[in-house]
Amino acid sequence: SFYLWLKLLDDNKIKYNNASFLINKNGKPYLKGNPCYFNYAHSGNYVIAAISDHPIGVDVEIMEKKDITDNLANHVFTQDELLIYKKKKDKLPFFYKTWVKKESYVKYTSEGLAKAFPTINFNDNTISSLFFKTFCRSQHYFAICAEVRCIDLLKSIRI
Repeated sequence: SFYLWLKLLDDNKIKYNNASFLINKNGKPYLKGNPCYFNYAHSGNYVIAAISDHPIGVDVEIMEKKDITDNLANHVFTQDELLIYKKKKDKLPFFYKTWVKKESYVKYTSEGLAKAFPTINFNDNTISSLFFKTFCRSQHYFAICAEVRCIDLLKSIRI
């Protein structure tokens, strides 16, 4: 991840030195004295990475061909989301789209998976003021959470 971050910094002509790299109490990297935020995630054959001058969180998950149990759904969804989930014929897309959106949010806030997912309500005023982008590619669900609409600069890199 460190080398990916260096590549993004270099590609975006952001100056840094070795002493600038720090990790916050939740394990999220940042540059000391530089309003540059970085986040990444990987799953299956995909990696998503983001760099921004505002806090940002990203996630990617491969949609596995298995049933999601109601017990697991209870640990992810709010009561309203659970009602929607239970009505779906094909539950996997809804589950993964919601999961990556919530994980991008907890990475944005630096809370990580310590934050209980059922407490994350996208109708909450604080959360609803954020910008979310979710999309699917090759059975992978991706999500980005940011304060501002910075998602227009997405680009794919094949390694």
